[in-house]
Amino acid sequence: MFSNKKNLFYGTLLLLLFRVPLYAQDITEQKQLFDSLNLMVTNAITAIDAQLLSQTFHNKIDLSLIDNQGIYSNSQAQYIISGFFKKNPILSYQIVSQNNTANSNFVVGIMHTANQKFKVCYLIKQENNTPKIYQFRIEK
Repeated sequence: MFSNKKNLFYGTLLLLLFRVPLYAQDITEQKQLFDSLNLMVTNAITAIDAQLLSQTFHNKIDLSLIDNQGIYSNSQAQYIISGFFKKNPILSYQIVSQNNTANSNFVVGIMHTANQKFKVCYLIKQENNTPKIYQFRIEK
């Protein structure tokens, strides 16, 4: 009986030891996916490209721009952001903060235009190994 408990203990220990590197690998891959999407967002904003930005969005997105709030389809969000970009040509954009959790990433950036500075916040969630933006806000 003692032998079975000992075998069970060592077997469980081995499973835990092998699972930790796999978990760390999962987190590293997830971070790479989030970083890739953040780079795409940065490129889209600095290029003033609403179409490229909308490619990072989920099918339905909670969008909040200064005077426009709601849940929109991807194409509606693209149209709204395109209008914002036309009114506010972007000079620069930089990510200033990120908060990673199990399957999400919350990002805060600062966008400078000719006349104003805006705070950009967005929430990325990962489903089926694909990160998408579910919430996107531009605030004064």
